Amino acid sequence: MSRVSRLRWICASIAFALCLAFFSSSMAAQKSSLPSAPDADPALIAGQVAGQLYSALLGHWAGMLEYRKFPSEKRLLLPAWLDVTEAADGKSLTMRYTFDDGTNDVIRETQRVTVSPTLRIWTEKPVAQPEDVYKVDGLEKLKDGRGTLVLTNDVVEGLGKVEARTNVTIASNIFIMEQEARAPGQEFSFRHVYRFTRAEEPDTSTFPAAPTPRK
Repeated sequence: MSRVSRLRWICASIAFALCLAFFSSSMAAQKSSLPSAPDADPALIAGQVAGQLYSALLGHWAGMLEYRKFPSEKRLLLPAWLDVTEAADGKSLTMRYTFDDGTNDVIRETQRVTVSPTLRIWTEKPVAQPEDVYKVDGLEKLKDGRGTLVLTNDVVEGLGKVEARTNVTIASNIFIMEQEARAPGQEFSFRHVYRFTRAEEPDTSTFPAAPTPRK
């Protein structure tokens, strides 16, 4: 290669390197100028989780209460109904239970339920009674307010406290709350279970698509 050709090749290489450097710096500047995604507001997310859970529970339910006649192992069944409404401020639910004890006596219970995803607690406040506060696990796994939750706390049973665990199942048309308890050093054993289905006509839009008929 002649000296002139070598000089031309060197100049072309320098020009290419300068263009490449300019292009790279321009892209970096453009990238840095792009707006970053805003950080999610934890309070907003918590409000959405609670709101979706409340919406999934709203309505009229009918089913059975099965409970253990403690301390025996005998179990009893009572027809049960549940009406769930939301407070005007959207921060809690009112649950109104009605039981038929089989002796022409109707029992009614009302409680306010509040769920705090931020604190991970589920609070039940019966009328004219102290509130019960449960630790709640599984809120982050709910889909549109539906799924499985586990509530835990200590409750008074007999003359002492026991650890209570309540498994909650919420589906489009099914609501189940089953409580177990155990004394220190013992295994969990059944206490009671509510099994409800919606009293209204089911919302078929939440059902999975029907399979295509075979030809």
